Amino acid sequence: MSETERRFGFDRTVLKLIAVATMLCDHACCVFITQSMHPLRVVGRLAFPIFAYGIAEGAGKTKHPGRYCVRLFVFALISEVPFDLALMGRPFDPDDQNVFFTLLFGLLSVLALQALEKKGKAYALLSVFPLAASVAAAELLKTDYAGSGVLAIFVFAVALRFRDRPVVYALLLILAAAAPCVYYSSYYGGLRWNPYETPALAAVILLLIYNGERGKVHLNKYWFYVVYPAHLLLFAGIRAFAAWAAAR
Repeated sequence: MSETERRFGFDRTVLKLIAVATMLCDHACCVFITQSMHPLRVVGRLAFPIFAYGIAEGAGKTKHPGRYCVRLFVFALISEVPFDLALMGRPFDPDDQNVFFTLLFGLLSVLALQALEKKGKAYALLSVFPLAASVAAAELLKTDYAGSGVLAIFVFAVALRFRDRPVVYALLLILAAAAPCVYYSSYYGGLRWNPYETPALAAVILLLIYNGERGKVHLNKYWFYVVYPAHLLLFAGIRAFAAWAAAR
């Protein structure tokens, strides 16, 4: 893709702000309205594919992959109590861990791919093993989006290698965004399509419009990390205060 072509569309900051805005819609609906299907939750389906794409892109740009992993891990720990308080109604729920853990496992799978690619194209095929380990870890810990979220990040990373081939790039973006729409059901004995997650496919349109540039407005990268636990804690506090006020 030429530099002239890359000027069209919106930049990285705008893409991240869209992800944050749709996430806020989703979580506000979960905390204050319903966790079932709702227009705000439909809008919220756009958030994860954008964040997942950001992790895949960030893995290829970072000069300090170790620090990147530590940063995600630290914020995963910081976010766990706010996540459980806001969405589960209790300080800790072993059955659902926050999305930072998913992003971390996805990042580890992409970093493994990058390390193997440096050894040669044939070695890149071996990345299926660290990918499987990352997917298994996410499933065992029951992270938000779990193994399908990790797979989405990995496929986004593969897609970025074909950005100069628009058709292949678009198809891989669709495949990555569709990953969270598929789940395994022991009841049905196989893979099933989750219609609840289907609106996430609309995120592909935003990713195709994204021009790959950093943009003129630079927000501190930590802002995008802090906003996750901060808004969850705020929402949990508002709900607790409302319950207390109603009981008086």
